[in-house]
Amino acid sequence: MDTEPSEYEAMVYTNFDLHRNIVDTFGFVGNDRGLILLLQERAPYGNLQALLQNGTFQPSQNVLITIFTQIVKAMIYVVSKGIVHGNLCCANILVFQVNPSEPTENWVKLTNFVLAHKNDPDFSDDRRLVIPVRYCAPEILRSAGRTNYSEYSDVYSMGVLMWEALSNGTVPYKSSITNSEVRQRKMKGEKLAKPFMCDGQIWKIIADCWHNEPELRFEFTGIKIRLSQVDRKLLGNNKYEYELNVNVKLKGPLNGDSDKFYEADWIRKRGPPIVLMVMNEETAEQEVSLYKKFKSHRNIVETFDFVKNDRQSIMLLQERAPYGNLQKLLQSGNFQPSQKVLTSIFLQITEAMIYLVGENFVHGDLRCSNVLVVKMDPSDPERNLVKLTNFSRACPIGQSVGDRKVPASLIPYCAPEIRRNRNTSSYSEFSEVYSMGVLMWQACSQGAIPFAGDTNSGDTRRRASINRRLGRQKQCQEN
Repeated sequence: MDTEPSEYEAMVYTNFDLHRNIVDTFGFVGNDRGLILLLQERAPYGNLQALLQNGTFQPSQNVLITIFTQIVKAMIYVVSKGIVHGNLCCANILVFQVNPSEPTENWVKLTNFVLAHKNDPDFSDDRRLVIPVRYCAPEILRSAGRTNYSEYSDVYSMGVLMWEALSNGTVPYKSSITNSEVRQRKMKGEKLAKPFMCDGQIWKIIADCWHNEPELRFEFTGIKIRLSQVDRKLLGNNKYEYELNVNVKLKGPLNGDSDKFYEADWIRKRGPPIVLMVMNEETAEQEVSLYKKFKSHRNIVETFDFVKNDRQSIMLLQERAPYGNLQKLLQSGNFQPSQKVLTSIFLQITEAMIYLVGENFVHGDLRCSNVLVVKMDPSDPERNLVKLTNFSRACPIGQSVGDRKVPASLIPYCAPEIRRNRNTSSYSEFSEVYSMGVLMWQACSQGAIPFAGDTNSGDTRRRASINRRLGRQKQCQEN
């Protein structure tokens, strides 16, 4: 140990009775090195986070319910002793027995009580501690880690722990690099998205752990009851229509420069050209639901289904566009369409957008790189076919801009109201129309990047704030 244990940490080591789901501590070890040594049992499988991340343990949701129940039982005992853990996460769960398919053959124990606190939100802790920002409750962040520790704050962290386990050990808020960013997102009330293929029964329990008002959350006894009421026969078995190396063969990265799209071939089946897309864990569930919802439209990319794989990745099977995306095709000089052809392409994209808006959604990322080219002919408008893709930023019309960060790469395509008033504006059909205008400018400019002369995103925002507009291209005809 690096420092003397706190009063509450020492209580765990000295006053706790043996509990089946709390690590066994034998006592302190005297030594002549001036060290604080604590003798504990060793877990043969290490901690749950590492086990999930390295892919050696891929438990069913049935098994995870058993693991969650064991952790909750440990927490019920901890709370009964008047303290809270303060750092619930998969890294602090030791694994003593594993079987990914048989719930009764799994055994875990809670460890690491360094951040243990008195179960009293009014109690002030003067220790200078590193707050587990990605796991702790918002009220802990509001107090800078000094107060608001309670059973309810640990229940919030339990929800994050369950999310993490269902996400194969993925770090919460992975898309945010810094803790400061995570803090801002959580203080605005942003919640983690439903994990990929997480059963609705479990997701409801997790979501109820994350109420902004602590008193609205369940106590651990309530979580235990709800876990016991899950109908395990109805749990999703993560059935896949396709499986890697059974139905689909993975080839190299698409165009040799991508870690998101891979070339693929059918095995023992003749079908259309296909590509495998590796999806972001945080957005996979919503993005795929939109692909499936909109796949019937002629100008929206066709999506088949998920592909089972042993690469710890979420893989989605989609049609492959023979000519890639419109931006790269234009930039390469291999496609120099006439104005009539461009007009035909713009009409197809517009048809796709009319369909989306009719379903009360916006795309959120309209630009030439998100337009796939299936057929092309630079002189005959009738022999061109394009499809809209990449729904990672799609959202319902009216969603607040402040609900999510606008990446710098997207700023040149955003409407001024999106760039200028990010906390008060909402996505609308009108903001999409602005992006459509930028997309058309880009296509008329052989795939040029808008505002490419600006050195950073701040320059682009300043141009928007003073109503600077993109210049008309020579080859763009005026009606």
